[in-house]
Amino acid sequence: MHSRQPELYCAALIPYTAAAVALGLRLLARHKTNVRLEWEDYLSIVSFLFGTVYTAFALYKMRWGFGLSMSTIPMPVNEIERKFFREQWIDMWFYTFSLGLSKFVILGLYWRLFSRSIIRQPVRILAGLNSCWILLRVILALLLCQPISKAWNPDIPDICSISPTFFLFATLIPHLLIEIGCVICPMVVIKTLQLRQNQKIAVGAMFASGFLVCASVLHSLIYTVTLNPKSPDLSLDGANVQIWSVCDVNLAHFSTSLPLLRPALQSFGGFFSTMFSTSLRSTA
Repeated sequence: MHSRQPELYCAALIPYTAAAVALGLRLLARHKTNVRLEWEDYLSIVSFLFGTVYTAFALYKMRWGFGLSMSTIPMPVNEIERKFFREQWIDMWFYTFSLGLSKFVILGLYWRLFSRSIIRQPVRILAGLNSCWILLRVILALLLCQPISKAWNPDIPDICSISPTFFLFATLIPHLLIEIGCVICPMVVIKTLQLRQNQKIAVGAMFASGFLVCASVLHSLIYTVTLNPKSPDLSLDGANVQIWSVCDVNLAHFSTSLPLLRPALQSFGGFFSTMFSTSLRSTA
């Protein structure tokens, strides 16, 4: 029996664990340096909670056979499709606010760390674009079908002006472009810092972890484009999009916390103590 459920478990739990550990170390780093929590720290917790619900819901979908071939699910085809599209509509809300808030977290960090840098204006632009992205997803989700339940119930006598696949495709491209912008911004500053080469590499790698998010978004985009909403094996084919989107959410949380882990990593001593001995704030 072909199943994507083991892959979905791995895609959900491994990045989620990494994100949870990174958030814990982020808060530990604040405590070790006696620095009060900033607004983006609180926002990172809220964003992580949205991501937690999204991750849990992705796993909860498997209760009816999501990730299995439809031929092996003891349920009528129309009921499987109804569950698939209804739960897709529900989890898009947690996806939207989890990722949208996580971008504000990293942009808030840039705003504080690079207060005298040339990237201040790009940060403002990215924040504005991110706000528009959240608003776009909310509006499109509400306008997907009228009534909304038509999105998952074909028996309702009405039409959907926006297909779920188009919705995902139209919002994933801006998400990818904004994410690339968020990764590039700090690189402009890092290359000008007065740091040893190994320290520049370490600091750059922390910010460049956002490229992991870009890679997962790109995979989500590819599988969304190739997903046929009328597929005879929708529960199996649709698992590809879910696998990469849950990676996307949790890798985003991981990458937003990583640049702040220097004090926590230094406490391990050895290589970490040497690599992260210089404060980024002092050189920004």
